Amino acid sequence: MIESIVDEHIKDTGYTIADVFFFVCGPKQFNILAVNEIEQLGVTTEQMHVFQKIANRQTDRQK
Repeated sequence: MIESIVDEHIKDTGYTIADVFFFVCGPKQFNILAVNEIEQLGVTTEQMHVFQKIANRQTDRQK
């Protein structure tokens, strides 16, 4: 589902998924699910920032 949403937003822009930076903000369980979905697109943690820390995961570029 998320792949089609991202594709829709970047179509006709010349950008690819490698050009996208993701910001995730929500309750802990939402963040975990969102990060898992985003990672399935091949996105690295360097391409995302999670505003709420997820236990046992390094998703913050500042760590």
